[in-house]
Amino acid sequence: MRALAARRLQNKNMTDESGSAPRRPWTSRYAPGVPDDIELPTGSLVDIIEASVREYPRKVALEFFRATTTYAELGEQVDRAAEGQVRGGGQRR
Repeated sequence: MRALAARRLQNKNMTDESGSAPRRPWTSRYAPGVPDDIELPTGSLVDIIEASVREYPRKVALEFFRATTTYAELGEQVDRAAEGQVRGGGQRR
């Protein structure tokens, strides 16, 4: 019961002064040009990755400790991982 009350209090603290819209203090840390809100994509994760590989093959998809991965590289990595799953007994979609 205390955990539920604590979550409700935490959720209340994540609203603006009017109590209606959620505050998102982490957006102040976004890189320049990154929007606060986006239109949520539809489709499966596979569909989204495949579309991104087609549309932005040379753009950076991931950056981790200054190492970057393009969408084309990410697509290749996902394909290799999926192939490994199939060879290991998984099913194709």
